[in-house]
Amino acid sequence: MPNGVTANERLMRLKWNTDSRIRSAKICKSFEKKIPDFMADCLENEDLEAFLDHLEECESCRDELSIQYLVDTGMDRLEKGEAFHLQKDLNAFIYTEQERLGRRKRLTIAAYGLEVITIFAFSASIVLAMLLWV
Repeated sequence: MPNGVTANERLMRLKWNTDSRIRSAKICKSFEKKIPDFMADCLENEDLEAFLDHLEECESCRDELSIQYLVDTGMDRLEKGEAFHLQKDLNAFIYTEQERLGRRKRLTIAAYGLEVITIFAFSASIVLAMLLWV
Protein backbone atom coordinates (compact mmCIF):
# COMPACT_ATOMS: atom_id res chain seq x y z
CA MET A 1 0.00 0.00 0.00
CA PRO A 2 1.26 3.54 -0.75
CA ASN A 3 2.58 5.62 2.17
CA GLY A 4 2.14 2.68 4.53
CA VAL A 5 -1.66 3.02 4.56
CA THR A 6 -3.41 -0.30 4.76
CA ALA A 7 -6.54 -1.14 2.85
CA ASN A 8 -8.44 -1.27 6.14
CA GLU A 9 -7.28 2.26 7.06
CA ARG A 10 -8.29 3.55 3.63
CA LEU A 11 -11.69 1.92 4.03
CA MET A 12 -12.13 3.47 7.49
CA ARG A 13 -11.20 6.92 6.14
CA LEU A 14 -13.64 6.52 3.26
CA LYS A 15 -16.40 5.46 5.66
CA TRP A 16 -15.63 8.39 7.98
CA ASN A 17 -15.71 10.84 5.06
CA THR A 18 -18.99 9.37 3.84
CA ASP A 19 -20.53 9.50 7.33
CA SER A 20 -19.30 13.06 7.71
CA ARG A 21 -20.90 14.09 4.41
CA ILE A 22 -24.18 12.42 5.40
CA ARG A 23 -24.20 14.23 8.77
CA SER A 24 -23.38 17.49 7.03
CA ALA A 25 -26.19 16.99 4.50
CA LYS A 26 -28.67 16.30 7.32
CA ILE A 27 -27.57 19.46 9.15
CA CYS A 28 -27.88 21.49 5.96
CA LYS A 29 -31.34 20.03 5.25
CA SER A 30 -32.42 20.97 8.78
CA PHE A 31 -30.90 24.43 8.25
CA GLU A 32 -32.80 24.97 5.03
CA LYS A 33 -36.09 24.09 6.74
CA LYS A 34 -35.42 26.77 9.38
CA ILE A 35 -34.71 29.61 6.94
CA PRO A 36 -38.35 30.83 6.76
CA ASP A 37 -38.57 30.81 10.58
CA PHE A 38 -35.26 32.68 10.76
CA MET A 39 -36.50 35.36 8.37
CA ALA A 40 -39.77 35.65 10.34
CA ASP A 41 -37.86 35.84 13.66
CA CYS A 42 -39.62 32.74 14.97
CA LEU A 43 -36.63 30.68 16.14
CA GLU A 44 -36.09 29.99 19.83
CA ASN A 45 -32.75 31.05 21.31
CA GLU A 46 -31.08 27.62 21.04
CA ASP A 47 -32.26 27.10 17.46
CA LEU A 48 -31.25 30.64 16.50
CA GLU A 49 -27.79 30.20 17.98
CA ALA A 50 -27.29 26.87 16.18
CA PHE A 51 -28.63 28.43 12.97
CA LEU A 52 -26.23 31.39 13.15
CA ASP A 53 -23.28 29.13 14.05
CA HIS A 54 -23.97 26.86 11.08
CA LEU A 55 -24.43 29.88 8.84
CA GLU A 56 -20.87 31.03 9.66
CA GLU A 57 -19.43 27.59 8.80
CA CYS A 58 -21.33 26.51 5.70
CA GLU A 59 -20.98 28.37 2.42
CA SER A 60 -23.69 26.39 0.64
CA CYS A 61 -26.19 27.24 3.37
CA ARG A 62 -25.20 30.92 3.18
CA ASP A 63 -25.91 30.72 -0.54
CA GLU A 64 -29.29 29.08 0.11
CA LEU A 65 -30.17 31.79 2.63
CA SER A 66 -29.19 34.46 0.08
CA ILE A 67 -31.46 32.87 -2.52
CA GLN A 68 -34.41 32.61 -0.15
CA TYR A 69 -33.79 36.13 1.14
CA LEU A 70 -33.77 37.42 -2.43
CA VAL A 71 -37.01 35.60 -3.23
CA ASP A 72 -38.74 36.63 -0.01
CA THR A 73 -37.49 40.16 0.55
CA GLY A 74 -35.73 41.22 -2.63
CA MET A 75 -38.56 40.47 -5.02
CA ASP A 76 -40.98 42.41 -2.83
CA ARG A 77 -38.65 45.41 -2.81
CA LEU A 78 -38.14 45.22 -6.56
CA GLU A 79 -41.89 45.16 -7.14
CA LYS A 80 -42.22 48.30 -4.99
CA GLY A 81 -39.43 49.94 -6.98
CA GLU A 82 -37.12 50.16 -3.97
CA ALA A 83 -33.40 49.87 -4.53
CA PHE A 84 -31.46 47.46 -2.36
CA HIS A 85 -28.15 45.69 -2.14
CA LEU A 86 -28.86 42.03 -1.49
CA GLN A 87 -25.68 41.03 0.34
CA LYS A 88 -25.45 44.24 2.35
CA ASP A 89 -29.09 44.00 3.43
CA LEU A 90 -28.78 40.30 4.25
CA ASN A 91 -25.62 40.90 6.29
CA ALA A 92 -27.40 43.69 8.18
CA PHE A 93 -30.33 41.35 8.85
CA ILE A 94 -28.00 38.62 10.13
CA TYR A 95 -26.15 41.12 12.33
CA THR A 96 -29.47 42.32 13.76
CA GLU A 97 -30.44 38.74 14.57
CA GLN A 98 -27.07 38.14 16.26
CA GLU A 99 -27.58 41.25 18.37
CA ARG A 100 -31.13 40.21 19.19
CA LEU A 101 -29.89 36.78 20.29
CA GLY A 102 -27.37 38.45 22.61
CA ARG A 103 -30.12 40.59 24.15
CA ARG A 104 -32.36 37.55 24.57
CA LYS A 105 -29.58 35.70 26.37
CA ARG A 106 -28.95 38.64 28.70
CA LEU A 107 -32.67 38.95 29.41
CA THR A 108 -32.88 35.23 30.17
CA ILE A 109 -30.00 35.53 32.64
CA ALA A 110 -31.65 38.58 34.23
CA ALA A 111 -34.95 36.70 34.52
CA TYR A 112 -33.22 33.80 36.28
CA GLY A 113 -31.51 36.27 38.60
CA LEU A 114 -34.85 37.88 39.44
CA GLU A 115 -36.34 34.47 40.14
CA VAL A 116 -33.54 33.71 42.59
CA ILE A 117 -34.00 37.08 44.30
CA THR A 118 -37.77 36.51 44.49
CA ILE A 119 -37.32 33.06 46.01
CA PHE A 120 -34.81 34.44 48.50
CA ALA A 121 -37.11 37.34 49.45
CA PHE A 122 -40.07 34.98 49.84
CA SER A 123 -38.03 32.63 52.01
CA ALA A 124 -36.77 35.53 54.12
CA SER A 125 -40.31 36.82 54.61
CA ILE A 126 -41.45 33.37 55.78
CA VAL A 127 -38.55 33.16 58.23
CA LEU A 128 -39.30 36.67 59.54
CA ALA A 129 -43.00 35.86 59.87
CA MET A 130 -42.15 32.72 61.83
CA LEU A 131 -39.77 34.69 64.11
CA LEU A 132 -42.41 37.37 64.73
CA TRP A 133 -45.07 34.77 65.34
CA VAL A 134 -43.07 33.12 68.10
